[in-house]
Amino acid sequence: MSNFVSLPESAFKIPKTIAAANFATRKHRGELRKQTALPYLVHCYAVYAIATEYKKRGDGFDELGAACLLHDSIENAGVTYEELESLFGAEVANVVAELTNDNKEIERIGKLDYINNKLLKLSNRALLIKLADMLANATDYPTYKNLERIAKHIRHLRRNRTLTETQEKVAEHIERHLEKI
Repeated sequence: MSNFVSLPESAFKIPKTIAAANFATRKHRGELRKQTALPYLVHCYAVYAIATEYKKRGDGFDELGAACLLHDSIENAGVTYEELESLFGAEVANVVAELTNDNKEIERIGKLDYINNKLLKLSNRALLIKLADMLANATDYPTYKNLERIAKHIRHLRRNRTLTETQEKVAEHIERHLEKI
């Protein structure tokens, strides 16, 4: 009889969130937030903290955490969809791709309309991350222009889309934050 315990292969897998944290750290190294001059990674962790504070653990939680940490990686860190898909799977890569802005379209119709349109099309998981991103932006970059833009997005979202319970809680948190300012 062997003294070794047989463990399933899944026991040796690194959770996607931890792998994403390591990856994001490497890819955002040296990058600073324009508004605060803090390392960009601080923003990624803020989005992660907000989204995971509201989302119940369970199926897809690891993918949510990974997508939060990577949400700006295509747009800001030169990462490709294919790279994300190979490292974290299609589910994470698809959410990050959904969250990536199309700068040509922003130029064509303007950022406010672009984001308003995008908010209505995002998957539920991507919308939760986008709301967490908005709250993080409202917290670390509370200029009148930024807060006014976020308030317009939330009003547009509420008029045109039914939110999940979790999304509703984050939207309410954003609104409470905006009221304080």
